[in-house]
Amino acid sequence: MNQKKIYSAIVSVACVICAFIASMVACGGNEPTYTPPTTEPEPSDTIKPVVKKVYNWEKLRKSILKNTDMVLLYGGSHHRPVYQWDQNRTTPYVTYVDKNNEMHWLFDSFLLIEFTYTEPGQVQRDYALGYSNYAGTKETWTKLLDYWFSEDTGIGAIDKTIEKAKETLGEPPYKRQIVLTLPEPIEHEQKNVPLSTTKYWGEVGGKELDFSKVEDQYAALEWYIDEARARFNEKKYKNIDFAGFYWVAEEASHAAGVMPLISEYMHSYNYSFNWIPYFTAAGRFQWKEHGFDVAYLQPNHYFTNDIPDTRLDDTIKDINEHDMGLEIEFDESAVVGGSSTRYAAERLRTYMNKSIELKAWSERRMAYYHGNDAIYKLYESDNDIDKKLYHEFCQFVVNRPIRINFKP
Repeated sequence: MNQKKIYSAIVSVACVICAFIASMVACGGNEPTYTPPTTEPEPSDTIKPVVKKVYNWEKLRKSILKNTDMVLLYGGSHHRPVYQWDQNRTTPYVTYVDKNNEMHWLFDSFLLIEFTYTEPGQVQRDYALGYSNYAGTKETWTKLLDYWFSEDTGIGAIDKTIEKAKETLGEPPYKRQIVLTLPEPIEHEQKNVPLSTTKYWGEVGGKELDFSKVEDQYAALEWYIDEARARFNEKKYKNIDFAGFYWVAEEASHAAGVMPLISEYMHSYNYSFNWIPYFTAAGRFQWKEHGFDVAYLQPNHYFTNDIPDTRLDDTIKDINEHDMGLEIEFDESAVVGGSSTRYAAERLRTYMNKSIELKAWSERRMAYYHGNDAIYKLYESDNDIDKKLYHEFCQFVVNRPIRINFKP
């Protein structure tokens, strides 16, 4: 699996420390090592997405929303060092205060992401294939929604943080956006058990779903999307647009048959379908054929010093050729004392310098992977070295030419 996954997913489950094979989405590296025990279900030509209830705020949306700078916020699993995203923790992602004490809007969109679910005493279950042995169920998919739609944390905290910032900045140029993880309907319940059951996820409308069938994969995804839309409608957030969904699997060799179908369903409500494949991921350059509206490519350069800086040249060449965005990658090892094995702040600076030099900074959408909360750690650090990097990074974001007069 890719290096970011190996790097960041060390998990404590029932007092046993386990190294995940993989880590947070927007990762990258080597080709997947897992081969499914049966052939992938064929795409279905019998599924016709049907528009159901359309909420008032959806009726006002005339097209799919766009953004420039999307930060990844990981949450929803108990292995995270800090479990909740509250107002204190979301503040340095919503706004930036520069050296002259002037406040700026920072990220315009927030990818709410998780790839697995762990809880003491429970079997670990995944939202995408390959992280542990067991696939997620309707119960764990629901827990992910419960996490992000809680009252004072998650989306609620982001909304309140924006409201507070408006006291200083006034209204932002446009509403800040959220993009929500869409779990992968994994065909078999157990990765390491050949021919394990495909009837494990749960029911929709009283029918037990069988994930060997594309129509049942679609039914689960449609249920999840509708549940998320309903919860967003109930909350009546003041400052946030629900922009779209994110395919959490980082390669397109599994569940490919259902991707264009669920994309069509999202498009019927003007939601975007987003993806961040790793550098060598299957299907990365065919992202439009899979139904995605936006794809960012992971360079996977940050996580090991063995990868030369020319990886970033290659990545930016690829995104220009295939009309993709770029993921900027770093983690807690960019913070002084943030890692016991390496200090890698210069790797982050290389991302910034290369993207400026090769014009991705000025012309391309960007997504920002920062481990669990490296941006927050830089923000709260009293170390002058960290403060310097924090200001460099935030200036890199707020001064991007693509943001000038941008309309979503």
